[in-house]
Amino acid sequence: MKYLQTQNVTVFEVNQPDRALRRTAGKTDAVDAEAAARAVIAGRSLATPKTGIGDAEDLRQMRLVKSSAVKAQTTAINQLTGLVVGAEPALRDQHHSPQPGLRPAAAQHRRTNADE
Repeated sequence: MKYLQTQNVTVFEVNQPDRALRRTAGKTDAVDAEAAARAVIAGRSLATPKTGIGDAEDLRQMRLVKSSAVKAQTTAINQLTGLVVGAEPALRDQHHSPQPGLRPAAAQHRRTNADE
């Protein structure tokens, strides 16, 4: 869409496909595209799309990055927990913590001491 706008092509946003048409004609991309084109030609859908610049876009990007970081952290903690649970009993006892939030700290402490 940004490319089209830089080429001075008028772009319209179709917010919602015609539900009755989707029920009768089926739910395919081709049917949706044709319905969107017909809505624009008929003048029923002349909304201007978001530009993708400005404060709102910056905030959206920051929220996206934060969400991604939280998911990565959760994945890492789950992997570490899986390794500790499946480890030999002696090693598991060194890294086990009754509080899940302390398990990565116990592993980090063990790694720091191993480097010495």
